[in-house]
Amino acid sequence: MNMRLLLIFLGIVSVLIANQNLAFPKDYKEGVLYTSVIRGGVIEDIYAPKEAILALKEGKNLPDQTIITMEEYANDAGVRARLNRYIIMQKQGKEWKFQAFKADKSLNSAENTTRCLNCHKSISGEDIVFSLEAMKSYKGE
Repeated sequence: MNMRLLLIFLGIVSVLIANQNLAFPKDYKEGVLYTSVIRGGVIEDIYAPKEAILALKEGKNLPDQTIITMEEYANDAGVRARLNRYIIMQKQGKEWKFQAFKADKSLNSAENTTRCLNCHKSISGEDIVFSLEAMKSYKGE
């Protein structure tokens, strides 16, 4: 095979891999609802795998492939109203990938999750999770 064609092929494959969408984590509720946050007009319920919380409690970083799932509800005077959407973030090595889903769990490709990543990058360290302290201090199971 021509070296130029091989390099073009590898470049295309790497772009496709980088742009692959994350799948909706159907089993996320088997994890832990470790915090709920009211942010203006929304209430966010945030879930993480038990193994991730245990790793933090042991002083480790979040494990590779950890998926954090946020359910976002409309805030009706402090009460959860309709489910607006889901946002997931997955740790891939030392990087994080974000994906948005509609309330029906279908992919929301119109959502610009680059802004999620850019905001989370304001946190220093490997685990760019705003609710990391809530995970570390979770008292449940």
